[in-house]
Amino acid sequence: MGGSSKQFKVSKIPSSNINQRGRPEILDKKFSKKAVDKSSNNIIPKKSLGQNFLTNADICEKIVALPNLIEGDLVCEIGPGQMALTNFLLQKTQNLIIIEKDIECYNLVLAHFTASNYVVRLQEAFVCATKNNQNILLLNADALQIDVQNIIATFNASFNTSFKELKIVANLPYNIATLLVYKWCELDLPFLQSLTIMIQKEVAERITAKTNTKSYGKLSVLCQLLFACKMAFDVSAANFYPAPKVTSSLIVMQKNADSILKFDNVIPFAKFLTIAFAKKRKTLSNVFKGTNININPSLAQKRIEDLHPTQILQMFVG
Repeated sequence: MGGSSKQFKVSKIPSSNINQRGRPEILDKKFSKKAVDKSSNNIIPKKSLGQNFLTNADICEKIVALPNLIEGDLVCEIGPGQMALTNFLLQKTQNLIIIEKDIECYNLVLAHFTASNYVVRLQEAFVCATKNNQNILLLNADALQIDVQNIIATFNASFNTSFKELKIVANLPYNIATLLVYKWCELDLPFLQSLTIMIQKEVAERITAKTNTKSYGKLSVLCQLLFACKMAFDVSAANFYPAPKVTSSLIVMQKNADSILKFDNVIPFAKFLTIAFAKKRKTLSNVFKGTNININPSLAQKRIEDLHPTQILQMFVG
């Protein structure tokens, strides 16, 4: 994806997003129990974008307090929505990239920085905001189309920094969460340190699943080889607006720098896994019959779901 990031123009800040004191409605230094009131800002969640705004400030504080987030990190938030989590991230990190596809939510975030005495520089494809040595890069963009290497380079050029990796923190839309995880594994892995993401519990269970379980599959194997994956906590539907029909989970995925799966092999290995798990009830000898995959005789009568991720990788590399 290198060099092919879509360009986005900066839009005007709508005055309707700012209250009589000149501040966006959601800003409250005391942070009430509800970080975002569902009636605030007149932003109606869009079903087409899979928006379920996180509303509980206690949950946001718990996410930011996780030990994998350190003040000096370069953090990237995907989909800030009404800024519930953003407000806490701004208290934790000095270097923040914010990517928001929804123009209404993007304008709300832009209004925050304009109204909060940040020095704001409007560029053709992004916004820079600076205040008290805090650097913010804001993009109106689709996370599925973003090249992580490019946005790190843009951040470094804008603020004279030298980051090589970033940490993603996000309350992800259910409808693209799995696609994003695959994208980050297959295309952006060298430029990531960790993923701290709120996703559908069912997807989190697939990522962390053990062998011979219903949830174990391609996503489990790929993620567990590339990351140390840990379920942090579950979040009930009552903590979102609108309330989803499922439970969410916060999962932390710390990149495994010593992974035996090298980045150049990730995409071909992912294709291999697609084939293998499409016939997961068949024995390995039947699944790979007529292919150039050499099956260890001791594994020939086993099924792909019987094997640990490292065993599957060893079979792939021969």
